[in-house]
Amino acid sequence: MTTSHETSLPTCELGPGGPIVSRLALGTMTFGVETDESVARRQLDEFVEAGGTFVDTADVYGDGASEEIIGRWAAARGGVDDLIVATKGRFAPPAGSHGASRRSIHRSVDRSLRRLGLDAIDVYFVHGWDDFTPIEETLDALTSLVRAGKIHHIAWSNVTGWQLQRIITTATLGDFVPPVAVQPQYNLIDRGIELEVLPCC
Repeated sequence: MTTSHETSLPTCELGPGGPIVSRLALGTMTFGVETDESVARRQLDEFVEAGGTFVDTADVYGDGASEEIIGRWAAARGGVDDLIVATKGRFAPPAGSHGASRRSIHRSVDRSLRRLGLDAIDVYFVHGWDDFTPIEETLDALTSLVRAGKIHHIAWSNVTGWQLQRIITTATLGDFVPPVAVQPQYNLIDRGIELEVLPCC
């Protein structure tokens, strides 16, 4: 059984209508690769003990190992109802499909749910732009998964300003579920979001 705790970290709403999360998230890209399971579990425990509530992973992190580690940790602690779990899909499509196609997204979500041991993904990020799939198809697939209760919120990673605007405009005009967040690449060298993504947001 999960235990409730008083968070010591500031929280915020993740976009309009999005979940309330700790302002710091725990990224798990190294789980199952550079970070073995025992260390990963300790990091998860310490993050939650410090008041963290937002855990971020992806289907390609460790070839699915990151999601599996989080799933086993979640089962051992009695669930993650007190946390917000985000994962991503796009870069590991099944043979015969593009990454953000309907077929690929549905399969990616089902596999992530199995590995994480969840009934629904709190925030599902499309892990990048797909030049080969119409954005209407991607948004339609995501909307159907939200309506089916497999995803609570959608979001995007690694998109430019014009791509994000296209996503938002298409969602609005097509009556699709809109994204609540964007997770752009940002570091001391790559600061492009300051010029195009932030103004769009």
